[in-house]
Amino acid sequence: ALVAVTEKGNTVTVNLFEPLTSEDLVVEGNYPYEPQAKIHFTNDKETTLRVRTPKFLKKVTLNGEELPFTVGTYLAINKQWTSKDLLVLEFDFTLEEVPAPDLVEG
Repeated sequence: ALVAVTEKGNTVTVNLFEPLTSEDLVVEGNYPYEPQAKIHFTNDKETTLRVRTPKFLKKVTLNGEELPFTVGTYLAINKQWTSKDLLVLEFDFTLEEVPAPDLVEG
């Protein structure tokens, strides 16, 4: 099972995007009802922030600048975070038709 936010050593990992507040981190928005989540630290902190990048992630910006990412991995950002830094995740919730295998033998 995934835990929404984990912290190990100097790394904070965000796996889920529902609104939450942890000791140093806030995830805001109305995910999954709206296709955006905002992440920021409440205190200045030098750390690596790792964010899960699901297939439906469309765009990531940090303080307004778009960041490159690879779907299906984690985006890692190592920096001196301040409470003014804002990471915005935009999702594409467009429905997609995925054919199921035909399991019925004729």
